[in-house]
Order: sequence, then structure tokens, then C-alpha cells
Amino acid sequence: MVSLSACKKSSVDRPVDPPPAGFTLNYMEIQENLYGADLYLYGIFGDSSSSSKVRVGNTLLDGKPSGEGLILSWTPGYIKVSIGDVNDNTGAGYISVLNNGKETNKRMLNVWEVDMQYKEPDEGTIFKAAKIHAYLRADVDPHPATYSFSMPSSFASTSDVNWSIGGQGHASYTGGGMTITLDHSEGSLLWSDPFHDHTNDQQEFKSSVKFNKGAFELSDLRLHKLSATNYTYLADGSPEPYTILYDFRVVAIPLNEIVKLELDNNKAIKAGTYVTGPHGTQYDFTWDASEANIHMHNYTLQWEKAEPRFKL
Repeated sequence: MVSLSACKKSSVDRPVDPPPAGFTLNYMEIQENLYGADLYLYGIFGDSSSSSKVRVGNTLLDGKPSGEGLILSWTPGYIKVSIGDVNDNTGAGYISVLNNGKETNKRMLNVWEVDMQYKEPDEGTIFKAAKIHAYLRADVDPHPATYSFSMPSSFASTSDVNWSIGGQGHASYTGGGMTITLDHSEGSLLWSDPFHDHTNDQQEFKSSVKFNKGAFELSDLRLHKLSATNYTYLADGSPEPYTILYDFRVVAIPLNEIVKLELDNNKAIKAGTYVTGPHGTQYDFTWDASEANIHMHNYTLQWEKAEPRFKL
């Protein structure tokens, strides 16, 4: 017996019996878009016909555009389907293929909501921080060994982040010193269009995600907000400070690094911590060379355990 629990729109029925030999859904991959996603189905489906459809939850999709999605392409071994956001009727649930009066086995497109905390300390009370609320989707059930495409994707488009920056620090060196102040500032960012360069845009929140061998492989996690706060520099003994606008920028996972969000035996994402560093200051603090190495800080990315939306 299969029991399922869900807290979102996508309805789930008990899977059908195994399909006739030669008509099978073997594996699925998802590629998130700014709105919705493209779902890639691999298996044995036969040529398309007037009855060709893909069932997502309780919704049937064909080649006609609708607010729920549509079949974008069909070949005997591969189908590409446009589906909804994670909380839409076609955002998750059991997936199957219908053709010529038959229906394949059903495979689960599941969803995880992951809360992540990023902290980047510096001298004194200066800090940068981000609270990330991310959605991940994947077919994590066993599949034939030949199906291991690991298509690049991202967080789902409904992901967002709350960022904050601020604090003050003082540094001294032989012959002088300085105080640097960042006005406290905070805000929120919505998910950026994946697979595009947003370096010079007013804001950015993006990552790269692959599901591979029982883990979500997360990389290139970055966010920024231009002109996010005021940066004030005051040299010791100076009567006037120097103030400029300052960007909030975070690269939570350095270039060419991968953070794995692993699944436990119940397909929940395990809690974890990723640490980089020690890092030097980012704010023009100056010390004598003999003291600089004691003013280093580690940056941390932590995430909580996340249960799958549908518990099989």
C-alpha cells in the first residue's frame, strides 16, 4: 500500500499497475524556467497519436496550449512537457504517459522546500547575511543505469531570499587607524531568470542545480542588490568621514565548488553545513602585516532538514 501526504495543490492518486511491456516511463528530469519548467520524460512511448497525452497529477496535457502546460515535443523515446510552478496543479505529483488507449507506469515528480542561512562576518559587528527559501523538484526514484543525464537546472522560480547587511568595525596599524560603518539595510529578492548573466542588473538571486546519484548538487549560488547601503570610512583623527553607496554581494558557493544536499532513506534532504575560509576583510580595513592573519573569518551556509512534499 502506498500512502501519501501533501500540503499543496498537486493531487496524487495511487499509481496504476505496471504497464504492458514496451510502454514505459523510465525516468524524468526537470529544467526550471523563470515561470514554470520544462519536464523531460524518457522511456518507450511509441509514435504520437491523436490520443497522446501526459498526465501531471490529475491534469491531462496535450499539444494544445493551456494555462496548465502542454506537450512541446514527442518522440518514441523522449517527451518534453511544459508544466507549472511548484504550487500549480501541474507543478508536481505522479506523472504518466497516455497513448493509444494505454497508460504507462507513474513516476513521482516531488518537491522540497529548503531553508538555508548564509552568514558572512567581518571586523567588529560588520556582517552580511541571507535567509534563502528555495524550492527543488526532481524524480529521485530508482531508474535504469543508462538514464543519468544530470541536466543543469536551478531553484524553482518561486524561490526567494531575505538579505541584510550592516555593522561597524575599527582597525589600527602603526601610525594610524580607521573606523568603517555600514548602515543597516535589508530587503528581499525574487528568483532571477536562470541561465542568464545578471551581474550588472539591479539585483540577482540565482544558482545551478543538478540531481545526481541521490543528491542535489548545488553550485554558483549568488545574490546581489546594487546600492544596498551606505559605506562610511573615517580615518583616526580626521574631522570628516567619506561616504559612498555600497552594493550587497554574496557568492555563497565559490566558482567550481559543489555543495551536495543529500537525501536520507525517506527521501528527505539532510541538514548540513558548508564552510569556506578563513577569508580576509572585504572592507579596506588595514593592519600591520604581523596582525593581518588574526583578522580572518569563516563564511557559513547552513540548511535545515527538508521533507519531500509527497511521502511515499
